[in-house]
Amino acid sequence: MILACSCGQSMQIPEGSSGKTFRCPACAELFTVGVAEVVVTPLYFRCTKCTTVIVTETGCIGQRLQCPKCGRKCLVKTPDTQIYQRRLSQTQETIRRLEVWGQEADDPMAFDLVVVTGPKDACPVCSAIVEKIFSISGKRSDYPPLSTLKGGPPLHPGCVHNLAPYAEAFHKWEEERRKPGR
Repeated sequence: MILACSCGQSMQIPEGSSGKTFRCPACAELFTVGVAEVVVTPLYFRCTKCTTVIVTETGCIGQRLQCPKCGRKCLVKTPDTQIYQRRLSQTQETIRRLEVWGQEADDPMAFDLVVVTGPKDACPVCSAIVEKIFSISGKRSDYPPLSTLKGGPPLHPGCVHNLAPYAEAFHKWEEERRKPGR
């Protein structure tokens, strides 16, 4: 089960964790998991007609739910764990390549940053991290370490988010170029 801390950090906790206390890996805040939080595991999927994100629970798998935007009845399917595992492997391969390039470059930090890409409205678990920049090595004090995301995105089955390399020098140059009077 995935829960989101008030700081926006997502974390995986074991099923049956009702009443147990956990520490957020990002902000170190302690919180106790309530009964209602453990009973319902959210499931996110998109309408097949208008692509609106629909939130339900795993207990609705196999049922047809009406899209709140267009009214279409959409079948709630089991998240494809094979697709999730393949996307997770692709993300880990991207991280590995960036680490190798960083070791081969004159500046080892040149390939250390990644940004989370994808729609901000996809799900509450991921919306807090979209467009956030992370340090692969964790050695950059100005960016949180990627390890706080537990190797993702994808953070959960059905996740539509990705990691992309972030070139800090390019983005600073772009910001300067867009300033008025340039």
